[in-house]
Amino acid sequence: MKQVTWLVVVASGISVGCSGLPRRPAPAAAAPPPAPTATKPSSPQVPVSAEQITETNARQKAEALRQELDREALLPPP
Repeated sequence: MKQVTWLVVVASGISVGCSGLPRRPAPAAAAPPPAPTATKPSSPQVPVSAEQITETNARQKAEALRQELDREALLPPP
């Protein structure tokens, strides 16, 4: 009886060690995000200054200032 018990213990130990636990599948590699590209303005833009702003061109200068800030955000730091 002891031989049968030991045979069952050894057989179960061997079978558990061989099969192992189920493995988690490897996560799929995510596609790298597209590289940001800075677009060059068609003509050199002059920075907006306070002296340039009047009541008649305030909206145009506000848009130019927004574009200037967007360009600065796209450029890598020096």
